[in-house]
Amino acid sequence: MYIFYDFETSSRELLGQILSYSFILTDAQLTPIEELSGMIKLNKTQLPEIDAILVNQLNLDTLQANGDTEHEAAEKIFKFLQRLIHQHSHCQLVGYNSNQFDLNFLRNLLIRYGYNPYFSGKLTNIDLLHFVQYLAFQSPDRFEWTLTQNDTNRYYSFTLEDTARSLGILQSAQTHDARDDVLLCIQLTYTLQQQFETRLSEFIPFQLPEEPGSPSMGCIYKQQSRHFVPLLDEPEKFTYRYWYLLGSMKKALLLIDLSALDTLLKEETTPSETALLSCVRYMNANKQFLILSHLDSSDPDWSVCSAAIPNISLFSELSKHPPLYFEKSPKDWDIEYQIHELGFERIDHLFHHVQTLLQDPNRYAETLQSLLKAQKNPKDRYLIQLYNRAYLNTHPNVNPSHLNRYLDARYLTRALYRNPDDVPTLTESWERLQALMETPEDHDPSMLGSLYQYYDQFCRQSASLQAMIPEALRQ
Repeated sequence: MYIFYDFETSSRELLGQILSYSFILTDAQLTPIEELSGMIKLNKTQLPEIDAILVNQLNLDTLQANGDTEHEAAEKIFKFLQRLIHQHSHCQLVGYNSNQFDLNFLRNLLIRYGYNPYFSGKLTNIDLLHFVQYLAFQSPDRFEWTLTQNDTNRYYSFTLEDTARSLGILQSAQTHDARDDVLLCIQLTYTLQQQFETRLSEFIPFQLPEEPGSPSMGCIYKQQSRHFVPLLDEPEKFTYRYWYLLGSMKKALLLIDLSALDTLLKEETTPSETALLSCVRYMNANKQFLILSHLDSSDPDWSVCSAAIPNISLFSELSKHPPLYFEKSPKDWDIEYQIHELGFERIDHLFHHVQTLLQDPNRYAETLQSLLKAQKNPKDRYLIQLYNRAYLNTHPNVNPSHLNRYLDARYLTRALYRNPDDVPTLTESWERLQALMETPEDHDPSMLGSLYQYYDQFCRQSASLQAMIPEALRQ
């Protein structure tokens, strides 16, 4: 059984939240059986990114009036998925470009309120984008390619909209409505299966060449990959990446990007450990698209580069003990960027504490003190962080100083973001919003008005944020 799904969110960053969702269960023939769709109110801590609203066209007045609270939606979605898995024993979750986006938002939503999103391995995920790329690379003469470009590169597009258009199943612009996109994905899957005579259920997105025994460490493989070129050049339909197999873990591989390493070794006689680590890739079979094949006589000669690898102490260590990779490359990110770090056992603890908070908000301070005293493992602080965020989003009378501390770190200093420079400042967002209001004919005036009003109300929660409100609105 397939569960096709899609979300519209307040941000591309995992600190954001899901605003609308749709799940549609189908049988193996892609016939819809039942669905769960809905909207989620913005939390008190959520100021949506302007571009996100311009894409999904959600009216925030409608959203706030008709949506569920986030914790209500988390419970509803968890119980829906749990029931389907119980009825059908195993389900496959299918989205478009979902392994790097929607899947992470789903896990964040559920774990924030203590629901385990892994379902004992009975809910596996398929990224339809990987299926499309596989078919394109395997049958380049039969696939309908869409050439496109951005500010710096020309390349062939694999967006849902471009792929659906090329196959003739989308005539107008993509609506970016969650339910519409799910129905489009179901229709796209049906069309691809018919045209290429390959069923989605047969697709394996993570493959090594068949060899006796386990994969051989030190082998070199190639992978078909997308080709990006400067604006004046013509891209190929695909190119190749070359990998050296360094080590394996359960359902994962450590690979060395030979092109990157070769360039590094030519530029530096003794590269730093950080530079060497940048050539290593961790590939997880549950999320990545990696179909490898053997080299042939037309491929570059990597013998000199590969011969150097066993003599590099870092690579020797990683080959003998691949999990060392995570110790060598720790990520000092906010918990919501790496929510899996909470650990399975703490998810149940978080559920208990959040349920207690929802039933009796006055227990917050007592619970927090007990969590602080019980800290034994450094990861226990992740549990405390997520509990505190549940408090900010659900408590009817949040302590203003607690709320301001989070809002300042999120929207003023932007310290919570993984890459703060990639996120617009609050001043920049206000300026962008005012410019849009001056040309409302380019967008739905009602949608823009509700967004503008939400920004105003949101910033009035905090004195520091209020100082960012345009002078004309300050009263």
